[in-house]
Amino acid sequence: PEEKPHTLLPEALVVDQKDLILNAQEGRRYWQGVPYSGIAYRSYADGSCAEEATFEEGKRNGMLRRWYADGSLNYEANYDRNRRHGQVRSRW
Repeated sequence: PEEKPHTLLPEALVVDQKDLILNAQEGRRYWQGVPYSGIAYRSYADGSCAEEATFEEGKRNGMLRRWYADGSLNYEANYDRNRRHGQVRSRW
């Protein structure tokens, strides 16, 4: 996987979201044939981070953060087994 600075789990595996395969029936994302555990990111064309999400056993689990192109935080939510859990913070 690419080396990418991230904010969530410094020791975690980090991959580009486009490299994950969604199995919609299971609600899991796979990387290299196994349910993905780690951080997935999505970038803007200039390489800056647009989104960062944590996954456990292929399911969104932990923080999801999205940034505007200028680098300011846009959205923040916690997930527990693919479901939003707790407060959601959104900035306009």
